[in-house]
Amino acid sequence: MFTEVATKELPLIKNSNAIHAFILKPDFFPFSYKNLEDLILKNITSYAAARGIEKNDVAGIKATRLLRDYMHSGVPQNLLGEMLTYIFLEHIDDAKKIYTRAEISANSHTINSEGIYLKDNKGKSQLILGASQLNDNLQDAIKNVVSELKEFRNNRSRSLVMPIDLIDSSILRERYSEEESKAILKILVPTENKIDEVAAYGLFIGYKFAPDDNLKNCSTDEAKVKCRKIIENDLHQVIAQLDDEIRLNEWQRSSFYVYMLPLISASTDGNTIMRELIG
Repeated sequence: MFTEVATKELPLIKNSNAIHAFILKPDFFPFSYKNLEDLILKNITSYAAARGIEKNDVAGIKATRLLRDYMHSGVPQNLLGEMLTYIFLEHIDDAKKIYTRAEISANSHTINSEGIYLKDNKGKSQLILGASQLNDNLQDAIKNVVSELKEFRNNRSRSLVMPIDLIDSSILRERYSEEESKAILKILVPTENKIDEVAAYGLFIGYKFAPDDNLKNCSTDEAKVKCRKIIENDLHQVIAQLDDEIRLNEWQRSSFYVYMLPLISASTDGNTIMRELIG
């Protein structure tokens, strides 16, 4: 579905972190969304329903209806971004979804992150809060996703936060069996060397690809090389801007898992894709 152009680390972060820059296949401009749309369709049920539910036609229809209602509710600013945060966290960093804002929306629950995920990080349990932005301007996309992070409950104080405090146990019991809920909460109970005491962040940044060359006059191979070079430069820009925000907000002890993906027009394509897929 994607080609990974480069992976870097954020220099200021002291814990596990990575920033991945991807390009859609075929990896030259203008991009094709066919594979991206197929990926979204394959993940709709897993994203919108509780873990462990059987993936059948009925579940798929219910998941699609839930996402349609959620999208039309006005809550999500970029449903495609929320879904890609989930997909990248699960498939790139093996972080398991606990619940997403979309899947609990039908029961009038709200959370200030887009999703909550659990990851085993070198033997420690790490709670990850999801956030995403789609914006034609890359700098604005980063600025806006940082604004989301500032609203999260764990950032209201610079003191250490127990991840168990970020989980709504009533939502957990609603989405899982009593036994499964207890198992998840047990993992999040602070024990020595078993849990990270600062929440981590999974961020998806979608932005408008802006080639500075006329790629139409290049061969396919030349266009691919130029596209990748542009995305590498975008990656350096994101690292520099995020480092500034990390320093300013004193987030050096947190973990960041960041995924970048350029689109043809980030401001419109996300909503267009999701409308075509779920109505």
